[in-house]
Amino acid sequence: QQQQHRYEQIWDPNRATSDCTKFINALDMEDKEAALSLLHKRNYQITGIGQAMAKITSSPMYDWCNVQLRVKFHSAIMLQRKNMREVSRITGKPLGSCLWYYYHAYKRSR
Repeated sequence: QQQQHRYEQIWDPNRATSDCTKFINALDMEDKEAALSLLHKRNYQITGIGQAMAKITSSPMYDWCNVQLRVKFHSAIMLQRKNMREVSRITGKPLGSCLWYYYHAYKRSR
């Protein structure tokens, strides 16, 4: 029998939407407890969860939850031919965050 983590004890699958479940399943193990606890406190409302997670975790992933920011990033990549310093300037995000997003999310989705 597996030991239940604390966050699994408060998680209510009957109240969680499929979007909540997809979000949780996509997370790294170290972010799951914080995300599950946060969703529970927010009454399982997924809207704005990325921005809320960005405030409580050090992962740069949550900085990129905003759709308009991702569209701006894509346009900047195409316009600046992958000049990340210019992409950083256009998006208003730190260079390290732009590089992280490019290699960990953007490039993988193409």
